[in-house]
Amino acid sequence: MDVTAVDCVTYAFWSRHRPDAARRTRVIDQTPPSPSIPFVTSAKTVPATVAALRAALTRIAREPRFSGVRAGLMITDIVDVPAERYRALLDYERDAAALGYRELL
Repeated sequence: MDVTAVDCVTYAFWSRHRPDAARRTRVIDQTPPSPSIPFVTSAKTVPATVAALRAALTRIAREPRFSGVRAGLMITDIVDVPAERYRALLDYERDAAALGYRELL
């Protein structure tokens, strides 16, 4: 048996575009869901650029002319999620360290 770890977004795209192959696989476990797929930029990104990025993402999420793009990317909405909602994901890091997993550099 072959096993791999694949994030849910990649698996969803693979299932959409390779349905015959996807039917021959099975999910054996899942991590708890995150509040949203995060959009990430450098911690050094200046506030004005962060604001411009947020405005652009909001526009893409709301304008009808981007509906095909959103559908192609399987995005139903883009919302600003407060950082504290990701706390559980950071707890995974702490749990992994407690189990002896090395820090990725």
